[in-house]
Amino acid sequence: MYIRHFDIGNFKIHRDTSLDLFPIMVFVGPNSGGKSAIFDALINFSMVCRGNLSEAFNQFPYSFDAIRHHGASATARIRYEAILSSDATSEDTLRYSIEFSQNAGTEHDPTYAIHNEELISGKAVLFSRSKDVLKFVGLPLLQYQDRSILAAIRRAEWSEQFTEAHPLLAVCAREISRIGRYRLDPVLLARPGKVVDITPGASDAAVQIPWLSYRGDDLAAVLHFLNETESPIIEQIAQRVGEGITGFEGFAFNRVGSDRVGFSARFADKRGVVVAPNLSDGCLIMIGLITLALTPGRPPVLCIEEPENGLTPKATREFYRTVREISETTEHQRSQVLLSSHSPFVIVDAWNGDQRDFIYQCHPSEGMAKVAKFSDVVESGGMLRNGGQLGLALAEQVMDGFRYKP
Repeated sequence: MYIRHFDIGNFKIHRDTSLDLFPIMVFVGPNSGGKSAIFDALINFSMVCRGNLSEAFNQFPYSFDAIRHHGASATARIRYEAILSSDATSEDTLRYSIEFSQNAGTEHDPTYAIHNEELISGKAVLFSRSKDVLKFVGLPLLQYQDRSILAAIRRAEWSEQFTEAHPLLAVCAREISRIGRYRLDPVLLARPGKVVDITPGASDAAVQIPWLSYRGDDLAAVLHFLNETESPIIEQIAQRVGEGITGFEGFAFNRVGSDRVGFSARFADKRGVVVAPNLSDGCLIMIGLITLALTPGRPPVLCIEEPENGLTPKATREFYRTVREISETTEHQRSQVLLSSHSPFVIVDAWNGDQRDFIYQCHPSEGMAKVAKFSDVVESGGMLRNGGQLGLALAEQVMDGFRYKP
């Protein structure tokens, strides 16, 4: 699944934000400018699309009122619109929009209402809640009264006829719940993970592979699993980490009790084998990021917050090269990668490379997020070097919220 376009209405700092998305995106800007709130909105959108609306909210500070834009009226609704396709090159698209709110007087026992919801394939309206349109083939007894239509489709028993008639809808309904968000914590990355039993004769290790959590739990379990299944990915991870961290050459593993495993890093010099808790934060984050990027079965959309934290410019560039590759690889393995960053090195490398339209600046203005293409921000000021090159000084200004005003 690939998200071509995403609109956010009345969610946190995003009063009315419209985003054209690319295979890889980098969001930059000052703190509290709306970068993380874009990721929050994508996760909230994913939750709305996979279950009851009540599952997308919780008690304060995660309640509907707490995350609705504070400048909106008391009756304002949260709104999302997304244009989805199977991959970045496909011409077939789904346009999905939903608008919902919490019912009045239900503060202590919240209930929610969907006011408007549409699903359009090409020019054909497949579903409209307000117009009472429902045109699905091979999907009887669809229950969508208390949930979004995509959540209802996910819960329904699909017939072969439905999959054949609506292949893109089937893909999106399956994958919409797998938008992943990550902000890796070196303390959690260093912890032992639970040993995963390998099913004898399993044909596809990606189906049963463990996965990193939001903060990086179970890194040891993922690496150990790849090693035990003799996956070539473990060598690719070691090679990429070695490109960013001098002397790194591989992994070693040790059991912790009967059901947990820890990992160590092997270095080619006198450091030898270093257990994970004794590795630097930057080394652990680099291992975690590369593992996240290369492990089979990764989410179709990866939202990674400030991956450069703790990394040297060399390691940051290697990670950036890796995510560029996974966003452009074959259809089966491709992932869309969205990054938030405070690193001017990432921005300078991206700008001075062969592509630059995927960099966006988020900037607060009168309590609302303003999102603009990075190119519009720097080019309008006439402050680029000769040849259109970007330097660190200007990159840092834009990171801090600079906007040219004629």
